[in-house]
Amino acid sequence: MYDVYGTPEELQQFSDAIEEWDISSLDKLPDYMRVCYQALLDVFSKAEEEMVKEGGLTYGFDHAKNAFKRTVRHYHQEAKWCHVGYFPKFEEYMGVACLSAGMAMLSITSFVLMGNVATKEAFEWTSKDPLNLRAVAEIGRLGNDIVGHENERKRAHVPSAVECFMQQYGVPKEIAYESLQNRLTNAWKDMNQECLNPTAVPRRLLTNVYNFSCATNLLYEDYDGYTISSTRTKERITSILIDPILV
Repeated sequence: MYDVYGTPEELQQFSDAIEEWDISSLDKLPDYMRVCYQALLDVFSKAEEEMVKEGGLTYGFDHAKNAFKRTVRHYHQEAKWCHVGYFPKFEEYMGVACLSAGMAMLSITSFVLMGNVATKEAFEWTSKDPLNLRAVAEIGRLGNDIVGHENERKRAHVPSAVECFMQQYGVPKEIAYESLQNRLTNAWKDMNQECLNPTAVPRRLLTNVYNFSCATNLLYEDYDGYTISSTRTKERITSILIDPILV
């Protein structure tokens, strides 16, 4: 179990360090966590420095950091569940696991270096848990769980959406798959609704969130292309970036 998540004490230390978001927290962490924490601080620090040099506004970084902190809190909750063998109810699981999937956090972080198009009002909008950020989170989580839960069961891991649904409603996995696919379809409808309807948020930002959803859909099409990335996922990336078809 600990080789997946670390000890509860170590996880609490990392969670506390993320909340503080300061280099002074580095010495409080185990060696293997320091690498990740240092890299995280460096990425944000260098990006903020570049933004200042270019005369850009840096208010978005606070929102991105808060989104990252929120994600880590939910990582920590999952780890505590795993440590004690807790089996959450389906909606309880979704409330935590959709955010631990990281898609909402990545969407918000992607706005930071988009210049004037990412206004202060747009970042404030992200803090209100808008429909399309909830949708991208569900698309990422359900897509992952539907195709990846069998493989995840081979190691210490919290129950997936599939297992939580099966246990709570006493149904076989085929019924769970069908129900979760319906929920996934509804999440896509929410995403499309947000992109089609007039909104105060610039369309370029909405397009970023939509593109994250599309990338997730591609990764989890029929199999877990994120975890098992050395086959079809590698081939797709190679065909786009290394061996593109030029017309």
